[in-house]
Amino acid sequence: MIILGSSRAMLVRSYHFPGKTFFNHSVNSARMESYRSIYKLYRENNHTPSIVVLGLDSWIFDRDDMQPKGWLSLRLKFLEIAKRLGIDPDLYFDPILSTNSSKLLQLFSLQYLQEIVNIVTRKMNSRKIGDYFATNEINHPLGGKRSDGSHVYTAEVVNKPQEMVDLAAIPRAKKTLTGCKYHEIDPNLAGFLRKFIGFLKSKQIEIFLFLTPYHPLTYKLISQANLPECVTYNEVEAYIQKMAKEFNIAVIGSYDPAISQCSSHEFYDSIHPKQSCIDRIFSNVTVSP
Repeated sequence: MIILGSSRAMLVRSYHFPGKTFFNHSVNSARMESYRSIYKLYRENNHTPSIVVLGLDSWIFDRDDMQPKGWLSLRLKFLEIAKRLGIDPDLYFDPILSTNSSKLLQLFSLQYLQEIVNIVTRKMNSRKIGDYFATNEINHPLGGKRSDGSHVYTAEVVNKPQEMVDLAAIPRAKKTLTGCKYHEIDPNLAGFLRKFIGFLKSKQIEIFLFLTPYHPLTYKLISQANLPECVTYNEVEAYIQKMAKEFNIAVIGSYDPAISQCSSHEFYDSIHPKQSCIDRIFSNVTVSP
C-alpha cells in the first residue's frame, strides 16, 4: 500500500493502516506527473501496490502551476506511462521542459545555489538537518524521514508560536487570490487523472482520494472570495467528489477544515496540518484486508 501526494500528505503514516505494508511517497510540490512516474517504477520492479491513496491538492488541475519541479527527475518514467495511457504528454507540460537542457538550467538557478550552500554548511557541523542517523523518536528536533517514508518536522516548525501561524495564513490566501490565473479546471489535466484512475482500477488496485484540509483562515478567505474568474477550493473539491462517485471510490478528508474537524491550532502553517489533524481524518478509514 502506498500514498502519492505532496508535502501536505507527508504525515500519513504506517500506523494508520494496521497490518498493511505501507510507504509514503509524497514529495514537495507534487503533481500528477510525479505520481504516475513513481507508480511506473513500482511496475518495473514487479511490486505493484494493491492499494493506492492519491493526495489531490487544490492546484492539481491548475494549468498555470505547470512549472519545472522535482518530478522532472522522473521525466522518462512519466513519458513511458503517458504513452501506455495513450495520451500526448505535450498537452500537460511545456515540451521544452521535457529536454535534458532543463536540468542544466536548474544548475544555474538561485534555488540550486542556496541548496548547495545549505548542504555545505550542514556538513561543517555534526548531526544537523540532512544527516542520516537512527532514532525511534516520532518528533525528533532535527526532523527527517521515518522508515515508512512519512515526514518528521523540525523543532523550529513544531514550536512556531500559534499567533505566527495564524498571521501567515491570511497573506497566503491573499497571495493566492492576487493575480489569480487559475481560471478553470484544466480539461487535459482532469482527463489525465481520469485515465490514470481508470488504469489503476483495470489492474484491480483499490484507490482512495485524499483531500488535505487548509488552515481555517486561509480556507475561509479563498472560499468566500468574490472572484468568479478564479477557481476556489469548493469548486475543485466538488469536481473531485463527482469524479469519485463516477469511479465508485472513496474520498478521505476535505479541504474544509471544519468537515475534517481540524482547528487553527492544528496547523504548522496555512497549508500543512499537524499530526493530530491527520490522525483524526484517518481514524475511521478502512481498507481491504
